Amino acid sequence: NKYDCIVVDDNFIDPILIDLQKVDCYWHTLQNPAKGLAYYGITLIPPESMDILIKVLLLQDKLEYTDLISLVNQAKEENKYIIHFGI
Repeated sequence: NKYDCIVVDDNFIDPILIDLQKVDCYWHTLQNPAKGLAYYGITLIPPESMDILIKVLLLQDKLEYTDLISLVNQAKEENKYIIHFGI
């Protein structure tokens, strides 16, 4: 609760991995820019990537992404990073 963590089942991340390749991120540290998620590690998603991430999620039109979309919108409004911890 302290860090506003949410869980998204891997069954809902797997199908959008290719679409997430459009999202500028950092893998493991801010010194390692990349695209998409570091599936087996830590991904840092910067505030400037929130718009494209929201577009990818909204295109899926699934209720299972509701919490994630809310988190992305909050990060965008507060100009914060999202940390994805992989699987």
